[in-house]
This record gives sequence, C-alpha cells and structure tokens, in this order.
Amino acid sequence: MQPPLKKETNTGMTKVKLAIRNEVNGLPCYEFRLNLGKIGSVRIAFTVYNDLATIRVVLVKSF
Repeated sequence: MQPPLKKETNTGMTKVKLAIRNEVNGLPCYEFRLNLGKIGSVRIAFTVYNDLATIRVVLVKSF
C-alpha cells in the first residue's frame, strides 16, 4: 500500500475528506479511498499531529 500512499501525498491529498464530525483525541479524523486492483477498494482513516499521521482504521472491500 505504500506506493499509492506516497502518490496521494505527492499530489496534495486531493481525495482526503473529513471522516467524522467528532474529534479523535482532540484531532480531526480524515479519510480517503484507494483502489488497489485485485485487493479491492481500501478506505483509510487517520489523524495528523506534528506532521505525523496515525492510521486509525483501514477498511477493505473486495468485489
């Protein structure tokens, strides 16, 4: 999953949106979706503090 994450970071995280209205540990929680081909669609929820992203949830949906 690392190459798609690097690509999203390099393109300015344009697919990122607010995941929930409530904060997680005082921080906004964001999410974005990646299509990983055979693995399927992946949703990643994360928080950011001091330029460090902490992944909170990874959901995989295969078709």
